Amino acid sequence: MDALQTNDSLFDIFRETAEQYPERTALDYRNRRYTFRELLSASERAAAQLVHAGVSCGSVIGIELEKSDLYLITVLAILRAGCIYLPMKPGLPEKRLAYMLNISGTSHLITAKPISGRLGIQQISVKQLFIDCNLDDVVFPPPDRYAYIIFTSGTTGDPKGILIRQESVVNLIRSMSARIDAFQTHTELCICQTAEFLFDASVGQYYLALLTGAKLVLLPDSLKSDMDALSDFIQQRQISIMDFTPTFLSMYLMYMQSVSRTAFLPETIISCGEALSSALAGTVYGNPTW
Repeated sequence: MDALQTNDSLFDIFRETAEQYPERTALDYRNRRYTFRELLSASERAAAQLVHAGVSCGSVIGIELEKSDLYLITVLAILRAGCIYLPMKPGLPEKRLAYMLNISGTSHLITAKPISGRLGIQQISVKQLFIDCNLDDVVFPPPDRYAYIIFTSGTTGDPKGILIRQESVVNLIRSMSARIDAFQTHTELCICQTAEFLFDASVGQYYLALLTGAKLVLLPDSLKSDMDALSDFIQQRQISIMDFTPTFLSMYLMYMQSVSRTAFLPETIISCGEALSSALAGTVYGNPTW
């Protein structure tokens, strides 16, 4: 792979943000919270373990983990080590997983439970990344111009992998932060990541927080089917920005109305993926919490 020729390294921008806001909360997942300083430190230690495991600039590293704080730290560690990440999750059909690993040229796989039979792939237990180590003797490779590989669903045939450049992600985040009014009127924001890491929608969610100094709150997937708990979550975590597809937003508002409860909404709603009707927009504008 090619080395990045610009200053648009995602990890460098994240590090600059962490140095600017070291004591702000960067990540919140269940009962675990990290300041930007702590998240930077954890990702650099995990990156050092990757270097010790033999990765090199441009290596493709798969991530087979559940959505969690460890997943995000692993993403940052892979970028710090000059590599490209391939987001996946446990439970994918083994045939699909093998195809993705093979076609992408994956050399290493970060997993909670290494599985025998994955020939040609060096599996690394995620626990290994969080063993404390000395960073003084670690030489990190330069950043690759590519950040990650995303695969299509494969509903019309074999999944197709797409390499995404780091500068493309930076351009996305710059555009989003310029267009979202809350970034011009608030000094501290709380962004909710609703999507799983293997879906491209997640990219705009977690990098929007990491690169701007906002707090990232990972939504437990179990709350997507519990509308009461979701409303409480939005209120209690004081979510500022959150993605809803129009279909899910409509279901959420209709359910809360049916049980005579107020549907708490974030100040900024990003709704995409399908048409947003004027009637649904009117319901949102009429919500007393918005």
